Amino acid sequence: MNSDNVSMLLICCNLEILQAPFARFAVHTPTILENNLEKLEIIAFGKTDIENVMNKMSGKDIDKLAFGAVELDKNGIVLKYNAAEGAITGRDPASVIGKNFFRDVAPCTAKPAFKGVFDAGVKANNLNTMFEYVFDHEMQPTKVKVHMKRSISGASYWVFVKRI
Repeated sequence: MNSDNVSMLLICCNLEILQAPFARFAVHTPTILENNLEKLEIIAFGKTDIENVMNKMSGKDIDKLAFGAVELDKNGIVLKYNAAEGAITGRDPASVIGKNFFRDVAPCTAKPAFKGVFDAGVKANNLNTMFEYVFDHEMQPTKVKVHMKRSISGASYWVFVKRI
């Protein structure tokens, strides 16, 4: 063992000796990483109770999600369209609010495999499904995973989108 290793060993041992008496006074303060991991865990794509979490989030928080989130009424009118969805599709979120998602925003979804699933879930008042799809309207074809879920209020429906 050279002198540098001995010095480091002594410093480490001394720090442990100095810290030991104060250990009972230590307070754990969550790190930025821990806080962000907790948020990611709470709002993970495909989470079974995501509609409960979304109900408590502000518009700014929804914009910070790492996946697309579009809130629609029963007729497919866009109520919310977050920044991540805008990044996936290349659209300005503000420009699609109030438009029909299936006709005006993403006509490539006006097919039984997408809109048909949405309509059936709305009619049954139990929209909750996940599937893969390809968005290709006025954009490079992009394979995504879609999670459709009825909102906690029951008056609207979420379409979550994640690139795969």
